[in-house]
Formats: sequence, structure tokens, C-alpha cells
Amino acid sequence: MPVTRSHIRATTETYLTRHPQERESLAGLTAVLDGPDDPSSRATLPGHVTCSAVVIDRHRRVLHIGHRASGLLLTPGGHGEADRSLLATALREVSEETGIRPGDLCLTPQFLGVPVDIDVHGIDADPAKGEPSHQHFDFRFAFYVSTEQLPPLRLHDEEVSGAQWLAFADVSSPTLGAKLLDAEAAGLDGQPEPVNASALVHDGYGRYLLHLRDMREGIWEPGVFALLGGGRESGDRCLEGTVRRELAEEAPGLEPVGLTPYAVEEATSVDGLAVPVKVYTARWNGHPDTVDLQEGVLLRWFTPDMLDRLRLSPGLGDLIRRHAAEHPPAGRPASGPAAERPRQAAGAAMSTRSDVTVVAGVLALHYRILPTDVCEGPSGTATCNYVAQATDGRRWFVKAYPESIDLDAERRALELAEFAALGGVPVPGLRRTQDGDPLATDGGVSVSVTAFAEGAETADSGLYGERWASVGETVGRLHRTLARHPDGPPRRTPSREVCDVARGRQRLERLLARYAKQPPRSAFGAWARDTALQRLNGLPAAASLLDALPSTLATQVVHGDLSSLNLMLENEKVAAVIDFRPPAHRSPMWELGRIVLDPRTVLSTPDWPTGLATAVAAYREANPAMPVKDLLTVPRVAAGYLACSVYPLSEPLDDPAAVTPQLEAYGRARHEALGVLCARLDEAEEVLRDLLR
Repeated sequence: MPVTRSHIRATTETYLTRHPQERESLAGLTAVLDGPDDPSSRATLPGHVTCSAVVIDRHRRVLHIGHRASGLLLTPGGHGEADRSLLATALREVSEETGIRPGDLCLTPQFLGVPVDIDVHGIDADPAKGEPSHQHFDFRFAFYVSTEQLPPLRLHDEEVSGAQWLAFADVSSPTLGAKLLDAEAAGLDGQPEPVNASALVHDGYGRYLLHLRDMREGIWEPGVFALLGGGRESGDRCLEGTVRRELAEEAPGLEPVGLTPYAVEEATSVDGLAVPVKVYTARWNGHPDTVDLQEGVLLRWFTPDMLDRLRLSPGLGDLIRRHAAEHPPAGRPASGPAAERPRQAAGAAMSTRSDVTVVAGVLALHYRILPTDVCEGPSGTATCNYVAQATDGRRWFVKAYPESIDLDAERRALELAEFAALGGVPVPGLRRTQDGDPLATDGGVSVSVTAFAEGAETADSGLYGERWASVGETVGRLHRTLARHPDGPPRRTPSREVCDVARGRQRLERLLARYAKQPPRSAFGAWARDTALQRLNGLPAAASLLDALPSTLATQVVHGDLSSLNLMLENEKVAAVIDFRPPAHRSPMWELGRIVLDPRTVLSTPDWPTGLATAVAAYREANPAMPVKDLLTVPRVAAGYLACSVYPLSEPLDDPAAVTPQLEAYGRARHEALGVLCARLDEAEEVLRDLLR
């Protein structure tokens, strides 16, 4: 891609703020910028943009080359190609024509990245090339030679006839020479000096504040941990002013004290220029989450022993270790509000102020995933979820757990999902940390990372068509695989324990007692209380219904929470099974019935008994070890489970904030579906008997 019109216009305007008297003489350039054609293309007439490099040595001399085509003595330069900027064009041209590499050069503090001159000169017609006479608008950038010795010249003989170093007063271009002489009085002396500044912020106790930079193409040092800081601007009186301005712009709220020059480090710019960086030390003892970070991904404290785990900007590790050796820690950080993490609400997974930046930092630090974007994902029951896109284009699902959660249990759940995947169950791949842990805990946050199920949607719209067979086959494969789990083989369990009416009675009685002490304040709360009473009064009928079950039912390790929200579909096929619970023995028929006889399916599909038979047939083919007598119980177990359930009847008391219109609709659908299941139970079982006999 050529240099953009907007970049050329911005560079021109910056130049004209320094030389407003030249606006009229650059009217032709303004007209080209306002025109329809590419300003840097050779074909744009009556004029186009070129770039030159004004290379200044330590004796205040400017490099000139003999230009064979014109016979003139000029500074190296030429037309733009696929360059990222005008300055990059000048660097490429000086390298091609003289062999001087960008790393042999650095910016001058007087001009920085702004042209020292924009010259307008005429070019004679060239009939051999079919070029009429035209103008060049030549953007001239000044550079110092950064090395002690002059770099060797390797001239491009086809275009260059020789080279000379000329004093400012002898420069071939009068306008350029005049500007160089004016700048000489302001300190343009050919001696390289830092034009960038960074802050080595530490707390005095052995911790150093590092900044995780954005992973964006075309920026300096993308995706690494670095110091805060940046390049000098024309309004900065000194480099201390530069670093203070950069801190105020990048990290409002970070106000270190004792800013002191410490070292000059060498770096390399995006264009390959040598960049001497003046490093200042300063002290601060706050928490990074209190900083309103405006650039980059994350601020975090690190100790020197952690640096080997990080992707650092070049030389930064040695710089920090040197400073740490010269300034041993004074002890441990003082406790107190400034050193503490901002207080979080009970049950909140993360600070609402810095959640995305913290997630991005954890991904980079523990998973070597450098995100280009992190955004909120589908909400979980007890987690905050995010979707992160990495530099390679892959997307990852990131689950952030509340502080109160049992992380060991969550690890077992993630490992159960991995075990299921070994049996061919479609489970999003788990991304383990660099240490092989299913979870990463850092900065007060614990996360797990799995592949994002692209193009999939949850099954909460119900089952129909090909979904019945696909879901049945997937659940059968799941149960066949989990039957081999190390936590124990399947066993026979008394059916009264699978559907425990006595326990259901206790839960309903406790819930009604709570409603008696705390009367409902909403219409849904009143409905939930009344429905709980109906369920309690209906338990004798539920017990009679469950008496028809076999005396024992199979139990084994199951998914544990196989609801429609945890089953992802794509093109009517199961694409992913997500959100496993820790290994525990439960009835596989309960789990099969819970998903295939979801209340929304029962209410929206009049022919659900036939769909149930289709699902059970596919299940049986995938898991032939399951006894027929158990398969026949699916609708009866599903009805018994709903009859004894208090969810979501208890939510108005347990978590009023969770009572959304969607939850209210789901709660009413569950209760209505219970009536439909009971009314059509004989029909459903007859269909299954015909199938399984």
C-alpha cells in the first residue's frame, strides 16, 4: 500500500505550523492532496510527492550524492513505493542509493519526525520515459549518523556517480541550507542524543511496573511488556517533560515521585532507526487497577525473578536486574489502601473497571495468547465470560470465576471435559497454561480458556427435525465415554434415590416457610410461591408416578449440567458440549431426559413423543450398554425431576437480580411442561416400548 493521503496531509500541516509563511508556496502540493489521484504516484501530474534523507555526520556535514540522470549533487531520495510513511520512504531511498542502513541513523531532537524542509522543484520532460515536465514536492527528513564511525558507503552505481559530505553552508539546496543553519544555532550539532524517554517505575520493595503493549501491526514493540514512555514532541521542553507527558497521556492516575535520570538504552524503531532512550527511575506504590490505562493492555507489578516468563522489550530484563542489584529491596510492600486491590462486590468475578485489561494480561502472561481484542461474551450463571481474538485470528472463550468458587472442583470439571473429548464428544479444546494447569490465577482473577465454538448457537430454541437424532447420539456417546471415567464404573442405585420425593418435600416446605417470613414483592414471586404450594400438594401423585420405576436405575459419571444452554448446535447438528460439572454419579436417564424433554421442546413440539423415540434410538446406537429397562424410564424420570424441583421458584428469594423476563418465562414453561409430561406419559412410554421391544 502507498503512503496514505491523510498521512501526507497531516505531515504537511505539522510542517506548516513551523513554517506558516510557506503555505502559499506549497499551494500546488495542497491542490494535489485535494485532487483525486494518488499524491505519491509518479503518474500524478502536474506534480507528486517525493522524499529525501538529510544525513548529518558528527562534523555537521550533509551527505550528497551525484545523481547520474540529472547530473546534480543532491541529498539521497526518490519516489515512494509500498512504504508505511514518508519518513520510511526517505530511509529506504538512502539505503538503496548509499548502503546506509536505518540502524546507522537516528532522529534529531530539533526536527524529530517532522520534515526539515518541503522543497518544490521542477523536473524536465523525459521523452524516453514518456514523462512530461512536472514538479516534485520533496519532503526532506533530517537524520544524525548514530555510529561513532561513518558507515561505509555502498553506492548504487546505476543511479549514483559519487558521494560528498558538505557543510551546512555548502548544501546544494538553498532552502535546506538556510534551515539547517538556523537549526545549528538551536543546537543541531550532529551529536546523537536521546529523543525518547521511559519511566522505570518501582515501589522500593523489589517490584517494577510494566506495561503490556497492544498487539497491533505497525506500532513499536507490539505485544511485549515494556516501560511506559514515548517519543519527544515539539512542545516538550526537555526529556523529563516528555516522560511526564507520556505518563499523563498513557496512564492517568499514575503519579510517581522522584523522577531521576538513570540510564540511556538503545532501541530500534518500527522503521529500523536507532533510538537512544533516556530512562528515568521513579517510585510509586499504588495498585495498577487504579490507573486509567489509555494505551496498551495491562499494567502490572513484577519482580525480577518473574521476568523470564515474560515477553519483554529488548534489553529490559537486563535493565531491571541491574537496577534491582544496585537498589536492594527495602523490605515488603506496606499494606494499606494504596497497595490493595480495589474492593469487589461479593460474588463478582472481577473488577468492573479493569476486567478486560486484566483478562488480556492473563492471556499474554500465562497462555502466550496475545489478544488484539477482548470483549464480553455470553453471561454465565456464576462467571463473567469473555471472547478474545488472538493475533493469529483464532478466538478463545475465557471464563472468569468468582473468588468464592471452588477452583479445585472447576479443574476437575475441565478435566472431565477433556476426558469426554477423548471419546469423540464434540468438546471445545481446553487451552492449558504454560505450566500445564487447566486454570490460571493472577491479579485476583482465575480464568479458564477454551476454543470458541464458531458459528454455533445454544439449543434453547428446542429440538426438532434432525436435532433429535444428533442430540441423542451425542448424549449416548458422552455417557458411553464417561462410563469409563476413573471415578468409578456405572452402578445400580435405588430409584427412590434418583428421584427423591422425600427430599423434594423438604425443599418445597423450606421454600414455603421462607415465603411466609418474606412475602413476595413481585408478581413472579407470588406466582412462584403459589406454584411451590401446588408442587407440594402434588407430591403424593408424583410419588405414585415414580413407584412404577424399576427398583434400581443405572448411575454413573455424567456431564452434570446438560441443559439447552450448554449444548451448542450448528446446522441442526451438535457442535459442542460445554460447561461440565465436576465428576459425580447421577442418573444418565435423568440427564438424557433433561435435554431431550426440555420444557420449551415439550411445549413447542406437539409430536414430541415421536421425537423422543428418535433421540432414544440414536442414544441406544451410540451407547448399546445402557439397559432397555432404563431407556424406557426417560419420560417418567423427567416428570419426577420437575415435580420435585424448586428451580426457579426459589430465585425471587435467593437472587432477585437474576429474575429476568426470560427466567420468568422459563419458570412458567417448566411448570406447564410438567403437566404436559404427566398427561402424555403413557403415550410417550408406549412409543418407547414399540421402539425398544
